[in-house]
Amino acid sequence: LVLDRVLFDGQPCEKLDEPDTFPTKYISEILAEEEGSYKCCRRICDELDVPMHGSGDYHIIRDVCYAVSNRSAAIVAAAISALLRHLDVSKVKIGVGGALIQFHPIYHKLLHDKLADLAPLSTEWELVPADEGSARGAALIAAVAEKMKL
Repeated sequence: LVLDRVLFDGQPCEKLDEPDTFPTKYISEILAEEEGSYKCCRRICDELDVPMHGSGDYHIIRDVCYAVSNRSAAIVAAAISALLRHLDVSKVKIGVGGALIQFHPIYHKLLHDKLADLAPLSTEWELVPADEGSARGAALIAAVAEKMKL
């Protein structure tokens, strides 16, 4: 977008070329703001030393944050849907957790909506908070794999 002069008036931002300089925390902050309010976006651009930025850029950045979040939710929903088809159960609770679910203002809704589109109609499912952390999930997977002799 910068090279096409759509963003930042074509002025490159060196920090944005470096890996991990735009964390998911920024996406959450930007999408948590009320539509049309760009305080967080302006602050983030200043933190990243973006040379030129304005309200048009903030609107584009917000749209990109939404698109990235929506795409991520679609990929996760596709994976869950594939598992539901493989399991072929009539009812299941799906534990979701982690910082993305906890702090992203709309990720849970995006995931729910995508899963509603993709999940088998024969499966009644529910997304439930899994606050136990990834260690318990990893232990459960290891136990199941051992039991199945995988």
